[in-house]
Amino acid sequence: MQALLPIDAPEVTFSIPPHSTFDQSLASNDLQQLGERLRLTYGPVETDLPARLAELVERLTRREQPEG
Repeated sequence: MQALLPIDAPEVTFSIPPHSTFDQSLASNDLQQLGERLRLTYGPVETDLPARLAELVERLTRREQPEG
């Protein structure tokens, strides 16, 4: 069996119907597990994040923290 070259592969797109709704937030435990898996996979971050990405990470962190 011969593998297709990337230029020969058909384009695949996935879309979510506009009327569908679902909860995109993750539980605290799931976020911790995800963070640990990312650290194991990619190691420590040695450079600062770009400003816009750092802002998005901070916003996500605040959104995922329980209000209290």
